[in-house]
Parts: sequence; structure tokens; C-alpha cells
Amino acid sequence: ALQNQVMASMSEAIVITDLTLPDNPIQYVNDAFVNITGYTSQEVLGKNYRFLFGPGTDPEAIQRLEEAVRGRSETSVELMNYKKDQSSFWNKMSLTCVR
Repeated sequence: ALQNQVMASMSEAIVITDLTLPDNPIQYVNDAFVNITGYTSQEVLGKNYRFLFGPGTDPEAIQRLEEAVRGRSETSVELMNYKKDQSSFWNKMSLTCVR
């Protein structure tokens, strides 16, 4: 479908998780996510997004994100995340819950 082609070709990373499953596992990542993080889709599918966190990730930003997930509400946070090679990058993460 056209929407799948659009998501796959975007330069911004897209991650889709399933809040109805235990630990909110990743169900989809686009090519931009793979290019930015260095992880393949096979390495991340079924995992929680927390694997991108590391020593420089702000606990308050994590708390805001997790509260939004629990409340099924929208939010946007900037997080220090970590690539597969352990180098860091700033991630402006926007969360939208689809019902």
C-alpha cells in the first residue's frame, strides 16, 4: 500500500510498538531507523525500545515517556540514545497512541 511505501522511504526513523502485548514490543522499524541506529530490523523486532537507552539518557525524559505510554497519551521528548556501536545520538521522540 502507498502508506507502507511512504513510511519505508522517510528519512526520519519510525518505530511501531504494540501496547497490547507485554513490555510494548517493537513490531516495525523503517529503513531510516536501521540507518540511524545500526541495528537491523531483525535485531529489534520483539524488543522494547529501552535497549536504545544508556548512561547519558535522562531519567526524567524516560519517566515522561513511560508515563505517556502507560496513559496512552501523546508526548514528545529528547533523549540521548545509543547506536549498535555504542556511539550516542540525540533522538527527538514523538509518541502517538493509535486506538
